[in-house]
Amino acid sequence: MLAGDNGWGLFERAWLSVGMPRLFVWFFRYPDAVESLSRRIAEVKTGLSEKLIDDVGIDMIMYGDDWGMEDRPPVSPEEW
Repeated sequence: MLAGDNGWGLFERAWLSVGMPRLFVWFFRYPDAVESLSRRIAEVKTGLSEKLIDDVGIDMIMYGDDWGMEDRPPVSPEEW
């Protein structure tokens, strides 16, 4: 079995791209910008996954993201 790693997930890539404080502000002030950013990150990650499957022939893809804090999500489920 051959495994590939597609790196960090949507949320981590989003806050690494614009900064965590800015991303949290955008969740409330500019939700369309967060959606657009998330969609673009998803497109890139999907493309990478397809290349791993088609070009390398992997059997599974490892994926990680950090969607929560110790006792709650970083934003409300409605905003998420």
